[in-house]
Amino acid sequence: MKFDNRAAADLPAQNDYTADLPPGVFDSVCVDIVEQKNVQRRKWKSAEMELVDLITFTFEVAGKSGTKRRVRSKPMLISTFEKSALYAFLTSWCGQPPEPGFDTDSLMACRARLTLDHASGMADPGRIYVRIVSIAPAADTGKAPAS
Repeated sequence: MKFDNRAAADLPAQNDYTADLPPGVFDSVCVDIVEQKNVQRRKWKSAEMELVDLITFTFEVAGKSGTKRRVRSKPMLISTFEKSALYAFLTSWCGQPPEPGFDTDSLMACRARLTLDHASGMADPGRIYVRIVSIAPAADTGKAPAS
């Protein structure tokens, strides 16, 4: 599967989508976790290329209209390094750092509270996307997903 770095999956008409998901906090559920192996990308702060493994989470969110919408996380390097984006994302979502051996598949169907915002696309600055700014444990249960 080719990942095109869009923040929103199943993107309908642009204006309807962004209008239905204005910047704010939304309850959500994780509906898909995609791991991509051997993705070629540029090294951080370098022109050199590298092969990496990436993970992306897709969440279902009820928009203002009540329509279920999907929002995708940015692709994150699969890494247990404490300063990695994935480590920070999982720590915020679960309320504690992931333990050694943590299986990201255990987060499927888990609830989360997402803070969403709008951003212009890098390839097409005239196109606006919904993006995840932050993630937290679901507020209604008071429980974080098991880690």
